[in-house]
Amino acid sequence: MSKGRKLIQEHHGMPPAPEGATALLIVSPSYTHCGHCGGRAFPTQLSHQTLAGPGRSGRPGCGAVFTGITTRYADITNDDLRGVRDDLPIVRKEPPP
Repeated sequence: MSKGRKLIQEHHGMPPAPEGATALLIVSPSYTHCGHCGGRAFPTQLSHQTLAGPGRSGRPGCGAVFTGITTRYADITNDDLRGVRDDLPIVRKEPPP
């Protein structure tokens, strides 16, 4: 990341993740967010490049690369997660009901 991009990101978006940082893409019933910084994320991006949602949409994300997808909601099924990103492995702490 260039020095200029890093300064802009720190001022207007999320603090940049360390080089090589990874994160889970976390799915809720109404949005997705980055497991590294907690900021809302666009599920179609390979890494957290852009913040999603009201007020901050379009500002830089932390840059962590999404390496898996998960949810904290029991009513979101593995099929639902595959519908969001079928290229990411599903990570669950407990098996779905």
